[in-house]
Amino acid sequence: EAPSPLSTAVFNGLRLLSPQTWVGLMQVSSRSPFSEFELETLIIATIGLVLPIAIHLSSTWLLESMRHTRPQLGRVLVLSPWVWHCIWQFCLQIRKFTFTMITQVQNRNKPLPCAIQELQNRLSNQRAYQTRRYTVYLPATLDHVLQNNSSTGTATAAAADGDTNGVGIIQPPTRAKIIVFFPGALVPSEAYSELASRLSDNGLIVIVPSLEPCLYAAPNLGIQVDAVSRMMRKVQAELKLDPKHIDWVLGGHSMGAFGAMRLYDQFKKGEPLALFLKEFAIRVKDLILIGVAPFVKECTNLSSYDDANTNRILLIQATDDVLMKMLGDGLDELYTNFPDATTIRKDIIGATHHGFASYNDEDGQITMQEQQSQVCEHIVEFLQIKK
Repeated sequence: EAPSPLSTAVFNGLRLLSPQTWVGLMQVSSRSPFSEFELETLIIATIGLVLPIAIHLSSTWLLESMRHTRPQLGRVLVLSPWVWHCIWQFCLQIRKFTFTMITQVQNRNKPLPCAIQELQNRLSNQRAYQTRRYTVYLPATLDHVLQNNSSTGTATAAAADGDTNGVGIIQPPTRAKIIVFFPGALVPSEAYSELASRLSDNGLIVIVPSLEPCLYAAPNLGIQVDAVSRMMRKVQAELKLDPKHIDWVLGGHSMGAFGAMRLYDQFKKGEPLALFLKEFAIRVKDLILIGVAPFVKECTNLSSYDDANTNRILLIQATDDVLMKMLGDGLDELYTNFPDATTIRKDIIGATHHGFASYNDEDGQITMQEQQSQVCEHIVEFLQIKK
């Protein structure tokens, strides 16, 4: 059963109040090419304000305990030009951050009605299920899972922690391929329902994290490696799949692609620790990136993963991507982060940046449906899924 709107709103509201969320938002804003906010300047200004106050209070306590007169050094520091400069920089950066947040709230995208309808159809036909944190799209070969398990109980929760005793493991005819696909910045997960449905119709299990309430695929905003690994194990348990027969794939669109790159690197580097840390017990071989704009600050260097036996990367780009044209100078630097030996690049002629999802009804040279159909074909071919 899908969570109620009220409980979801309360849950997201509590997450928005978390200090970790605000740290993540500041990190994202400081790296954005569209924001003037500078996190390092804010930190320096904060230290510049706190340090004189700390010196003043500590020196006052020390000298008064020694029965000396109250020191004047602290007052001089508090009234110094440096402190006033720090106050100015602090207020300026807070103003820039606030302006950035207001702008981003105003620029949140809305899924098209066709995407909402597609999601509702999948939920009603038991070809998908939804939680507060993610939506899972199922191939026809697994729709019986929801029919037999309309709700997940304690057995499923135990399986998520690695205990499968008493849990009926379902062995699909072939290895299950599951892709965790991260949405782009300020794009709700529902906007990917049509693309995810196409992929599930071709035998792929697709997990689309909600990324609410901020809609950013970034650290401290819901895609830390431990949180994502926990989500992957939970879905595996909910679907009652044998973890030994699952091929995990990471993917993403736009900023979600950068989040997938970061996680891919973390999973790869954590493989030697799999025996000690269960978040690294999941092995990821394939990475699928679509609509990757040249935001170099967000990019993770993957050029060292050049062994085709353990690493494969699919990069799908749109020839009419507006962000590519705006930031075209960084394309060469962007592509240096990918290994030539294991990266397959596909360009979709006439495709646009927003056409990879269903949140903008303005077609490019090809329709949104045609663009997503080509994306699906490239992914199916890349993953060697037999139709």
